[in-house]
Amino acid sequence: MRMLVRNLSVVHYKQLKAGADSDRSLHFFINFLESNGCLVCEKPSHTEGTSAEEVENPVQDAVETEEDTCEEEMDIEHPFLMLSTSASKMSTKKIMEEAGLHRKHTTNSPLLQGFRSYLEKKYAKSGIKHEVDNVSRWLHFVNPNEPSTSCIHNIERSMEFFRVIGASAASRATARNYMSGVKKFIAYVTSEDQLLEEDPSLRGSIQNFLKSMTEAQKSICRGASKKNSVGRRCTNPRECQEVLKLANHYFAELIDRANARNELEERDMTSVLFYLEALLILQHLQRPSVIQHMTVQQWLERKQYKSRSTDSARAAVITVKAGAQHMVVLNEVEEMWFDTYFRFIRLTFIKRIANGDKGYFFVSSKGSKIQNPTTDVHRFQERFNACLSTGKEALHFFEKVVTCESSLEDQELIKIYLRADFKGIESNHTQYMRAAMRVSELQRTWEEPSNSRDGQVPGTLKEKMSEKEISYKKIENMFKVELDSKGPTVKQCCEVSEMHAKYCYDRWRRQQIKCRMDAVIAHYKHEKPNLSQVYNYLRLKGWVKNVPSVEEILLHWEAREQPRREDNDG
Repeated sequence: MRMLVRNLSVVHYKQLKAGADSDRSLHFFINFLESNGCLVCEKPSHTEGTSAEEVENPVQDAVETEEDTCEEEMDIEHPFLMLSTSASKMSTKKIMEEAGLHRKHTTNSPLLQGFRSYLEKKYAKSGIKHEVDNVSRWLHFVNPNEPSTSCIHNIERSMEFFRVIGASAASRATARNYMSGVKKFIAYVTSEDQLLEEDPSLRGSIQNFLKSMTEAQKSICRGASKKNSVGRRCTNPRECQEVLKLANHYFAELIDRANARNELEERDMTSVLFYLEALLILQHLQRPSVIQHMTVQQWLERKQYKSRSTDSARAAVITVKAGAQHMVVLNEVEEMWFDTYFRFIRLTFIKRIANGDKGYFFVSSKGSKIQNPTTDVHRFQERFNACLSTGKEALHFFEKVVTCESSLEDQELIKIYLRADFKGIESNHTQYMRAAMRVSELQRTWEEPSNSRDGQVPGTLKEKMSEKEISYKKIENMFKVELDSKGPTVKQCCEVSEMHAKYCYDRWRRQQIKCRMDAVIAHYKHEKPNLSQVYNYLRLKGWVKNVPSVEEILLHWEAREQPRREDNDG
């Protein structure tokens, strides 16, 4: 099934049906793919009448009185996330049902309603139902009769609940999510004076409960880590970056959805963050400290580089001070990914921190500084069942394998990239830029000397990349990217290349948005406009599709025009 939807442009109905395990999943994938601009060929007419409601609504449990898809969404929230995991792995919901952990109290009880209100005031609203449902299951396991704070006193029964989840859950994330929900419930109880007055002994039990819970959490994490690590360590550069390949289509869709200003779920936003962290550590071979110390100011002050070679490659250069100074070099597509994270996802995360924005570019979902990028990457690898690798291992295999197989010229460039200090970079900036771009390319295109796991021979990936570029050039020649030009449809892109249709369609759209944003910034280059001025200018232009947002324009005006004005003043 993963192979069928890889290119997200054209899928044949017969292949899709052969890969689906039931009619329900088949209808779901058809609706999902068509809603994202894909063409399902040779589809029987009777499938078109299938309602989205019939496909999307899960079967309700006979014991429960309300919709219950908590764990299924947690472990396989997205079709590509589902396809990245083992087909033989049982869903978390089924596992927990068999273990007797899936029953819950009604969430209409006063205690759980109060907990829901607490979450709505203090946290983002996207995952509140899941949090309340998880706590309701814990309360039911400890006391099936009624939801009550007395469950906190029964520490032994509560720890049994977590141990059973740790032993039976299909992913480490599920156990972690349950523990996180219960911790928030404890925080809620602690904040409610009335609950503490009704049962004064709660304070002492809460302290003991949290100590026991910490020990249980450590035990579960150790056990899950050992279980997931067996036989999944990387052995070559390709496996070190396996998570980037497995998550690529899922990530690309999230980027498109964010740029289209569609709301993303919590898991989707953290996936974008983790992907970018993995990209810098596993492919660009940057140290974790670069992620921790990179600032918004450094991002806004990034420089644009254009090579003088025949390919005229462009890159964004970010200077990061993390102890010593480091340079992060991103190609055009990677720069767009980072910009999307900065404008939409980071902006959401930063609103959650009480003591204000500290100026770090990469922030956690709580809005605070990233504490351990290596742990984030590890969690991301587990989420996609990818080979486990660290930045040190990625660097080791790059030096051991890629360097040895490279030409003498490339070996010299690799030495420049891996050994250069900041003074050396400043003294020979052009050489370092060539080295950084070449190392990134070598990492992306390396294949095993023999046939790879996908049956491709060395060079196939390069050929596919050139096919993609050729397809886009054809589209660009047919539909010039200009301020008021009309862009291609997905169908028109399919006529040029079925395989790369969606890529060409999205890239053209992004190019026109950038073109229009540049035009607005140039119009106000002498003085920064305000919100109403930009809004009125956009209305005057009459653009309907591919329109940059007002916030986006003002943000980029600061990044581009302000430094020029300061230089002129100087």
